Amino acid sequence: MSNPIVVNVAQKKADAECVSESHPHLCELNALCIYGTTGMEPEEVALRKAIASYTEMVTFEPPEPTETTTGKISFKNKTTNEVCEMNVHVSFGFWRSLLAKASLIEFRDKFYIAVQAGGDDFWMKQDPIKPSNIARLAEYEKLEKSFPHFRGAPRAWSNGLKHISKETAEAIIQEWHQSCSMEKMKRESIQLDIVTRALVDCDLLSKTLIIDEYREGIEDAITELHDKGKQISMCTGDSTSAARTIATQLRFPKNHFVIDGSSEERCVETLQDALQRSMKQESLTLFMDQQCMNLLEKMEIQNNGFVGPVFTKLLTLLEWKHQDKQHVYHLLSKSGVFVYCNTDLLVNFLINLYSKDIM
Repeated sequence: MSNPIVVNVAQKKADAECVSESHPHLCELNALCIYGTTGMEPEEVALRKAIASYTEMVTFEPPEPTETTTGKISFKNKTTNEVCEMNVHVSFGFWRSLLAKASLIEFRDKFYIAVQAGGDDFWMKQDPIKPSNIARLAEYEKLEKSFPHFRGAPRAWSNGLKHISKETAEAIIQEWHQSCSMEKMKRESIQLDIVTRALVDCDLLSKTLIIDEYREGIEDAITELHDKGKQISMCTGDSTSAARTIATQLRFPKNHFVIDGSSEERCVETLQDALQRSMKQESLTLFMDQQCMNLLEKMEIQNNGFVGPVFTKLLTLLEWKHQDKQHVYHLLSKSGVFVYCNTDLLVNFLINLYSKDIM
């Protein structure tokens, strides 16, 4: 990851509300959301920079999702110079089906559910949807348009919070800790239910944009490779819209294929279309969205492995031949297909397919 440009679209609004009587601790609460849900990944470290103007992390010792001990995080409020400490009773971790990370924290003798979500979908699909969150997203969209247009891979995170009673917090903590000792399938099912219930009615507090700048010279390098007749493949965990932005800015092929994940039949049909174009040695951009990846995961479980017409087409499309997983990106580069998806699940699928050598 290069040096990212961090833009907190909530910053101007948060600063204004922070000095008002109605929201005296908004920036502090926003710090709870971000510190309480981020880890040590480069993007998450960059995300914490978004609130560096009014807070600074002092200690960072959150628990792992499998741990039953309480972790601690402390940060300095630059407005008051006070060092604040929160207890992280549960780190729920990241849930792909919810596209969110969450934790249960205690701060100033109050208990909260903190959430970090990818983009806007989490808030748009809340059940029930909160009109206040939709209105806030609309305000943030206006702010986003006021910032300069940066060239780079776009990232977006949103953070929210929900106050809960001590009794509710204690019940969630006990239920989570009990689930940690269960066998995997039962544990994951129960924990997903716990997290889903905990996230109901959360309030959106902030949204952060991070533009991951392209490495110097990458555009010229891609142009030179194209001019020499080379084909390049890329696998990314970005959303389809973000992938299209990258493809457009870096002048990747405009032959776009969206793999339809609405059914196994449609998935096979669209993979076959892409395969026919690939056999003509045309460069393609292949998009697999969340629905498609969910379908692949479901079929892998039902078929007890990576078998069936969809996986056969996918393997053929990628000319999958070798066993050493170090060659994953080398094989992708030989396939003549640009692969984009909005989940890292595809990378795991490719590596598993690769290691099983089912060709």
